[in-house]
Amino acid sequence: MRLHVFSLVIMALLISPAIAEEKEKKGKKNRPQRSAAAQILKQLEPVGLTEEQTAKVNAIFKAADEEMKQIRTEAGITPELMKKRAEVAKSMADSDLKGKERAAAIDKEAGMNEAQAAAMAKLNTLRTKLMKETIALLSAEQKEKLPKQFARAAQAGNKKPGGKKKKDAA
Repeated sequence: MRLHVFSLVIMALLISPAIAEEKEKKGKKNRPQRSAAAQILKQLEPVGLTEEQTAKVNAIFKAADEEMKQIRTEAGITPELMKKRAEVAKSMADSDLKGKERAAAIDKEAGMNEAQAAAMAKLNTLRTKLMKETIALLSAEQKEKLPKQFARAAQAGNKKPGGKKKKDAA
């Protein structure tokens, strides 16, 4: 009898960590992704958004979230594919390629088809538009506090139409 009880205790001790690990893995899979608004608000913390600005940012991104989800669904872009693309992009960070060439190389390396690559380009265009709308809500003092990744979008929003400046004739 003691041998049976002892065997059951040993089995319980050996199985418990395996069950706990399995539950932990399942919990990570079911964890919802943070919304685009939450990600942007986290990055904009140093700027010190007002409650009104935060509400406007949430409204801007909430309206776009459904459109972004639809684009990903129609193109068959899965979270796994997005993760693989992010890993490829990280590994190509030191690449000499820039802009559209870099994006195309990342998409190809991640195994995306043409429709998925086109959808990613569409998503990036939409994100840029949303960033410009978000930056437009900021005061001049807040714009000075923008993190580096927002600086380019802020500058792009300040450009005047007409293209490159002409050199003065001497």
